[in-house]
Order: sequence, then C-alpha cells, then structure tokens
Amino acid sequence: MSRHTGKMVYVNDRAISKKSSPDTLQIYSALQKAGINISDGVALNDASKILLDELGYTVSGEERIFTLIDDDTQTLDDENIFDASSYSELKPEKLSAKDSFTDPNDPFFQLDDAIPDNYQRQIEDTQSASEPSYVSLAATVGAM
Repeated sequence: MSRHTGKMVYVNDRAISKKSSPDTLQIYSALQKAGINISDGVALNDASKILLDELGYTVSGEERIFTLIDDDTQTLDDENIFDASSYSELKPEKLSAKDSFTDPNDPFFQLDDAIPDNYQRQIEDTQSASEPSYVSLAATVGAM
C-alpha cells in the first residue's frame, strides 16, 4: 500500500522521494500494482528486471550484429512426423569401456582446474556490477 507524506511516498514500507527518485518510485509502484513485493535486499536494477519480466518484456544480450533471416531451407510440414526410413540403417552396437579407459592415470580421472568457489563468486559479482542498468527502461514501461 502506498501513502503520501509531503515529498515522500511510501510504497510497501519503503520511503521514496518523488523529486529525487522518480524512476525508483515508478518501478516500485508498478511492482506493487502487479502484486509483487520486493524485499529490501533486492537491488533496484534487479527490481527493474523483475518488473520488465512481469510486463512481458525481455532484454536480449545479443550482439548488435545479428540477423533474423533463417538460412535453413528445409521445411517441415508437421514436426511431429517421424521419418523412420532416415534411421532404418542405424543399428545399436555394444562398445566396451575397457577400450576407452585403459590407463588409470588418464586425465579423465583427474580433477579439473576449476576456479575455486570464492573466486567464482567474485567473478559473478564483477559481471553483475558491469551489467547495464534497466532502471530507466523499466520506469518508462511501468508508467504506461
């Protein structure tokens, strides 16, 4: 529930300034209208993405150089039709694992050089920090 007190608006017990944070106010108001309550720990950019998703919008991370033209010339009239003649020549055959794993020192059996979990979290945090801001977009779309 939102309530107004002078220059501040309270949306879901969150005080938001109408003058200094109009985008924030628009996003949280639109989320409230949609019946979504965001906890205090959620970043504004994440709340913006939640609102965009709720409104049916998806932001693509594709490179700008792409095409929607399909080069596939094969057309299926009904994708549920299975052409058994294409697979009639295939026969299952047994394979022995002894031929594949002859050496117990094979690198397959060794642990990989995966990045430790704490460094992986740091990398993910850095990547999310460099994520573009969706706040203005979500505020504009939420106002519609």
